Amino acid sequence: MTARAPSPLAIDAWGAPIRPSPLPSALAWCKGGIGAARAAAWASIAMLCALGSRPALAQFTQLPPIPIPSSSQAVAPNAASAMPIYPHIVLNGAALDAIVRFYLQNGDVYANTTGLEQLGISLKSSECAPHTGVAGLPADYFALKNCPPFLQHSYALSTQTLTLQSSLDRLNLATTHLGAALAPAPVLTPPDFSAVLNYDSSLAGASGSSNSAGLYTQWRLGTPWGYFESNQIYSRNQGINTSQRLDTFWRSTWPAQGITLTVGDTVSSQLSSSGGSRMAGLQLASSYNTRPWLQTLPQTLFTGSTEMPATVDLYLNGIKQYSQNIAAGPYELNFPPNLQQAGIAQVVTKDALGRQTVVDLPLYDSAGLLAAGLQEWSVEAGFLRRSLAHAKNYDTQPLFSGTWRRGLSNQLTLQLHGESKSQYQQIGLGFRSALGFPQQLGGQLALSRWQGISGQQASVFAIQQKNHWSLSAGLNASSAQFASLASTLSSSPASPGQSNRQAYVQGGWQSAHAGNFSLGRIWSRQAGTTQNVWNANWNKTLSPTTSLTAGLTYSPNDPLQRTFMLGLSSQLGSNVSASSSATHQAGGNDFSAQLQKSTRGINSLGWNVGWQQGKNQGQRALNAGLQYISPYGDASAQWRYAPAGHHAWQANWSGGLVFMGGSMFATRTVSDSFALVSTNGVAGLPIQTQNNVVGQTDAKGELLIPNLLAYQNNRIAVDTRNLAPTQQLAHSQRLIVPYEKSGARVRFDIETLRAWRLTLRDETGKTIPAGANLLDAQRQALTVVGFDGQLYLENVPIGTQNYQVLIPAAGGAASFCHFSVNFKPSFDTNSVHDFGAVTCLRTPAL
Repeated sequence: MTARAPSPLAIDAWGAPIRPSPLPSALAWCKGGIGAARAAAWASIAMLCALGSRPALAQFTQLPPIPIPSSSQAVAPNAASAMPIYPHIVLNGAALDAIVRFYLQNGDVYANTTGLEQLGISLKSSECAPHTGVAGLPADYFALKNCPPFLQHSYALSTQTLTLQSSLDRLNLATTHLGAALAPAPVLTPPDFSAVLNYDSSLAGASGSSNSAGLYTQWRLGTPWGYFESNQIYSRNQGINTSQRLDTFWRSTWPAQGITLTVGDTVSSQLSSSGGSRMAGLQLASSYNTRPWLQTLPQTLFTGSTEMPATVDLYLNGIKQYSQNIAAGPYELNFPPNLQQAGIAQVVTKDALGRQTVVDLPLYDSAGLLAAGLQEWSVEAGFLRRSLAHAKNYDTQPLFSGTWRRGLSNQLTLQLHGESKSQYQQIGLGFRSALGFPQQLGGQLALSRWQGISGQQASVFAIQQKNHWSLSAGLNASSAQFASLASTLSSSPASPGQSNRQAYVQGGWQSAHAGNFSLGRIWSRQAGTTQNVWNANWNKTLSPTTSLTAGLTYSPNDPLQRTFMLGLSSQLGSNVSASSSATHQAGGNDFSAQLQKSTRGINSLGWNVGWQQGKNQGQRALNAGLQYISPYGDASAQWRYAPAGHHAWQANWSGGLVFMGGSMFATRTVSDSFALVSTNGVAGLPIQTQNNVVGQTDAKGELLIPNLLAYQNNRIAVDTRNLAPTQQLAHSQRLIVPYEKSGARVRFDIETLRAWRLTLRDETGKTIPAGANLLDAQRQALTVVGFDGQLYLENVPIGTQNYQVLIPAAGGAASFCHFSVNFKPSFDTNSVHDFGAVTCLRTPAL
């Protein structure tokens, strides 16, 4: 059904709709007749008017055949008999574009089940009392007033509008789907050749000890087929130099298929709540990390219905995401794309009568769930990597590992894992579900066998949130004989008696007036040591800029784990904040206070100063620091002074060097994708990313933009307000979707026009009349002369050029003149060169 605005629709004596006619003469007479007729003759005149208008309307109205009454009925209809009507229909507040036959008799409206089904109303004729002997009314029609309360109606004779209101369980309406539509797969920007060096250097010193230095480097070579990366650490401490290679690998990705190939150092896959093992070899994986535009979560966030047209608004953590008007009926609200956060979703529905309903929906981190039919997998083969300090970096025995995860339904995702090595095997099963109660339920079970000894590991957790409270609990347990891949690097299985157990429960409650509360307990037994700790926390926002926090930790068995903390923080404006805290624990009290200003973008300076006071004189210290963010790197310095005369300091500088397109660029650390912007040699142009200025082009018209979002839209634009009058740019912004940790080229073809202007005069000093044609040496028309002899021409070549001017004459032969100008290479192309007054010498006409 399609909603439309109602327009009055009359009927004739046969019940056929009367539509506007281009032949109004008969209708005009009828309208006049009706106005002058007496009330007793109403039916006869109405029928005659309909008869007069029917021939003219036949060509404009096509309706199902309707039985024509006998002549006696047409001439003298019974005023008490039912007459067919085709009213405008408004169902649950929405106007319908449907033509359905009803009957009207003495103010009562009659319908049948067939007509109501056309409107989407399910109703049995037996549910409404049948009519009793109404003249002219078919047998299957019944009075709407005799129907149960779930179907209400009113009929306005003046506008011929029938308003129906039905309960939703009797309506067969299509479901309205709300939410942002899934975006199509973007066009990926091909990566280019590049070289990146990221570095983080530090220098530190303290009273009574020698200085130390450290350097972390990351080399990355990018190609159109993938990238190579290697990480190292260098340090010097107490005169001893050390170096260590971390990870070295090659990675290729095929984003459209979600395939990633890694050759070299990597981490084996595992069940969702377990960590993998460091290894070297080959890893082939399929995941949705390279396709963030796909919706991997179950689609439906909320289902509801409304009996009237309404507006549905969605808020996520208090921020409005979108709003949409809907018709009466059921609706489904879908997850926003890439929702990976916890919090509260609020659905606000307001119908046409102003009635408003608000539903709070708890959100949770559902990264472990996949929509039905979606799957991810990973397989690895290679050798375990030993500790970094080990002389032999890799094990000699090969390993094989694989993980598979699939959404069996929108509420259940299953995961399988297996790994094998000489004398070692492990299999595992995990699941994540969102069945309603609890909202999140997950768990896993892993079985291992190492040198003939079997072990088990299991975990389970549950999370429930509703309105302003939340509750979570979990249990982890592993036997002493359970082994992982890392365990096989030792010569024998773990010794018996080292089983681990851990359980936790945490509850929370939020109040707009009282603040946020949480209470939890953690119990664990690891390596024969038992811990039993309670914790309680509270925080309250006192004003938009000030908040208060309190925390309590209590252990019945360990006095050192009995602490109480009270903290206050405040925003003072201009990125300046202040905070203080006091802590009480066994043995004394601690106090700290800090005042800091945060950095804010490129070329910003931040600082901090603080005081700490502990239980004794040696735990008192004054701290101060500076931070600076530049386009070429980040700098920081920290200094600590204790009253006892001890002091320490540390300085850091981190940044990156990028070689791309034949140029070297100093920049901040390049942790992900980047782009080289070229403006065709135009320097000093501001470049924006996501509407934020990130820098200006250099003397070559280039700018390197670090840390773009891989596999997502990145909008890069040129601020055209800085373009010279002679510079033109067809497209001022580009949308790029780079590969991970790769470099992409973004070209803005800014065209600089060579243009001149002059005042053209003849040999007598008079200006050439307006409208004269400027011709080149081949007498091809270029432009026309303006008023007062003004002439403007762009796209002119370098050097001397000869031109002719065709001067039309009224009633006579046209005349010609010629002139020359020399556009020198030294002229400023950022402005229009003015030749001043130029004489055009007369030329004999050809």
